[in-house]
Amino acid sequence: MKILRKCAFSTYHDLFRRDGTGRAWRFLEESQWWDADQLEEYQHEKLAKLLRHAYNNVPYYRKIFQEAWILESELENPGCLKRLPLLDKSIIRVNYRDLCVDNISQYQTNESSTSGSTGESLFFLVDETNGAYRRTSTFRNFGWCGISPFDRQVLLWDARFDEPPQKTVSDRLKLGARPVLFLSFYDLSEAMMANYIKRLQAFRPKLFVSYPSPMEHFAEYCIDQDLRIPSLKAVICSAEQLFEHQREIIKKAFDVPVFNRYGCREFADVAQECDEHNGLHVNVERVYVEIIDEDGEPCPPGKLGELVITDLDNYAMPFIRYRIGDMAAWGERDCPCGRGLPLLDRVEGRSFDLIKTKSGRYLSGTFWTLLLRHISQDIVALQVRQDNIAGVEILLKMPSGQLSHESEQLLRRKIAEKAPDLEVHIKYVDHIPLTKSGKRRFVVSDL
Repeated sequence: MKILRKCAFSTYHDLFRRDGTGRAWRFLEESQWWDADQLEEYQHEKLAKLLRHAYNNVPYYRKIFQEAWILESELENPGCLKRLPLLDKSIIRVNYRDLCVDNISQYQTNESSTSGSTGESLFFLVDETNGAYRRTSTFRNFGWCGISPFDRQVLLWDARFDEPPQKTVSDRLKLGARPVLFLSFYDLSEAMMANYIKRLQAFRPKLFVSYPSPMEHFAEYCIDQDLRIPSLKAVICSAEQLFEHQREIIKKAFDVPVFNRYGCREFADVAQECDEHNGLHVNVERVYVEIIDEDGEPCPPGKLGELVITDLDNYAMPFIRYRIGDMAAWGERDCPCGRGLPLLDRVEGRSFDLIKTKSGRYLSGTFWTLLLRHISQDIVALQVRQDNIAGVEILLKMPSGQLSHESEQLLRRKIAEKAPDLEVHIKYVDHIPLTKSGKRRFVVSDL
């Protein structure tokens, strides 16, 4: 069956999409074993190509390069990158059209948006023409867990508000090649978790992918009820910071290795642990990662600094030196696995609180940001606060002042669908308070 799925997947991409996915996958399987110098040389060549493209074809960067006095002949030197200003969400919102390539109609693109670890939603374009590396770096990361993309997988994830229905033959080929069971973490009551266990035991997944917070809650339930998923071989935790106590609880519940993955909507998978659990290998063939201090200087290994990322494959809307909003540190050692990919020692800044209801349901931070960005694109920032079990207060920062009556009613109705017993209070504010570290927590639970 796995061979048939692989054939269906290859047929879909080679004959229908013709997007180079198979070729990219084979390349990444080989390049991970290159030494550090080979990988750096390849990455610099790819970076120079992206910079030349932006210099000649993207209005925003034509202006930026001119202001930085960077000549086209200097783009072969990766050191010129440091002379470019950092990119952030506010700049992208103001310069959205100028950040798109001139001949955008010649590119196959998808509009995407962030759920926003800082509570700030962002809409942007993803270049599907060069998306093969985005997909296949995920496949390679599965391999580090001993998992094939065609093994059965379960996702304990958020609701797919923006996923279109799969109607075409090619859509069904794509889904049929990769057997995935989706479970929503919006309702993690004991009754629902008991139902999930029955479905999982019948589905027999080898891989479980989830945010750490709901996964910890689900794992604790499985421990309390002495429930197991015998088919399971690995767990990947992503989208939030994975704490060691969470890893131990999840490992105890399922008796399988737990892998930490760092990724986001803007770049997909950025880095992940291999089976040595010695840090997170960066997918340097498709992203250029910088870790900088307060003065914009590169941080030495071990020192925590701001994470800045350049997507080497998004030509339709280049993200160059993008401030992702998280802190990280380079590893100080090589990995015993033998891969030449550099290591992140740790990534900090993505810890999502859970909102709890009287009926025992849990709503993660991503529920709120994912929902609110579909309610209104005018929401600049948000914070959800809970200091009692009865309800929450939602702080909204909006340039227009407040939501329309229709949007506010839609918001309340969507929340009621998931948590009918949760009281919702909406407050419009001029600013969202920051933490002492300068971060904006978008969910604050004081329970």
